Amino acid sequence: MNTIAQYCTLITLTCLSFASISAPPNPSPWQKAKLQGASYRAIGQEPAWQLEVYHKQKLILVTNYGEKRTVFTQLEIISSPEKKQTRISALNPYPITVQIKGEKCVDTMSGQEYSSTTKVISHSNTFKGCGKALH
Repeated sequence: MNTIAQYCTLITLTCLSFASISAPPNPSPWQKAKLQGASYRAIGQEPAWQLEVYHKQKLILVTNYGEKRTVFTQLEIISSPEKKQTRISALNPYPITVQIKGEKCVDTMSGQEYSSTTKVISHSNTFKGCGKALH
């Protein structure tokens, strides 16, 4: 009986160990986006905005300090590895272009350094900020 109790304890501890590794209790917005399937995330300031790219499926742009969330589908993605840049375009629900360049970028509010610059052009708005790949 002692052996069964030890075995059950070992199984419980192993399960608890895996649970603590796989799901952080309070994931950062970057971790959360990655867990939800995003392949790239960017942020910018003045005004605050954020962007998440879900491979070739969709692009989510959040503007107006988090008040407006727009989902774009039917993405056209053109990558130029030699120039270290990617261009993403969508027409639905309105035209948008995202330019990602593999250049060092520093967030103006936090001072955090990122691996790429990001420029979002939509309607008459242009948003500039920093981002990184989530894979």
